[in-house]
Amino acid sequence: MNWQHLAHEDIFEQIGLKLKIMRKAYGYSQQDLAKQAGLGRTTIFRIEKGESMSLDAIVRILKVYGVLDRLDALLASPTKSPMQSFLDEDK
Repeated sequence: MNWQHLAHEDIFEQIGLKLKIMRKAYGYSQQDLAKQAGLGRTTIFRIEKGESMSLDAIVRILKVYGVLDRLDALLASPTKSPMQSFLDEDK
């Protein structure tokens, strides 16, 4: 998916949809997930609708699924592109 070209609202909608798919794959109801994550069921509902989500809620949900380590890829140290390295050599 090309996230870069999505509108802000569409990004939240896609994140919510992916989290809903994960919840169902793990066999949780919204109530079950909310309880495990220490969140309200309404919070889970709103996240899945793409209406509202906080980083705290996302972290709590990912911890329940045991996939918090996937944030390593998202938060990896930036690397220079080959072009940037080439341009830096000329300085």
